[in-house]
Amino acid sequence: MLIPTWAAITGGVAGAAGVVGVLSNFGKIVSFVGSAASWLRERLTDRDLAPGLPKQTIVAIQHPRFNALWWHLGQMGERPMLQVVGDFNVTNTWNQPVRLAGALLRYRRWGIFARIERGDTSVKAVGSQYSGDYPIPPNHMTWLRVSFHIVLKHHEPRKRFNVDLAIIDQFGNHHWIKGLIFRHTDAMFD
Repeated sequence: MLIPTWAAITGGVAGAAGVVGVLSNFGKIVSFVGSAASWLRERLTDRDLAPGLPKQTIVAIQHPRFNALWWHLGQMGERPMLQVVGDFNVTNTWNQPVRLAGALLRYRRWGIFARIERGDTSVKAVGSQYSGDYPIPPNHMTWLRVSFHIVLKHHEPRKRFNVDLAIIDQFGNHHWIKGLIFRHTDAMFD
């Protein structure tokens, strides 16, 4: 039976650390290549819209309240579920009424893999107290709430949850708002 020397043990540990370093850098390279490919695809592909249909119909900004973007952990049966909610002011920049079809939430796991979840939109009717699937009149601003219910397949996010959000209009245009920070309901003032 051979007993490893300290030199052999040190060499093994150094080799393992080298493999971890290479894999860490490989993950960063894969993330960069994926981001570059997505950026190029967005710039180079021109979706075929019917003549006269706009590519940009709305502009959305985060509602100015401190608790406009929040998340909370709940349950669906035995499985943990994440509720993510955001409030926005949205303006119709087109000359016709616009309806919103839904929303997408994009976040990264381990800084490498992007995950996209689908969600709902609820528009406050202009001149009314009710919210739902209402059109936004031309050149009007109203209140928008997006909500996502995500069944977790991994651990819950940190208290600050960084995401990109797309609001989808009736024409299928994705209006991205990047770099949003959703806070846990217990960490609003952190």
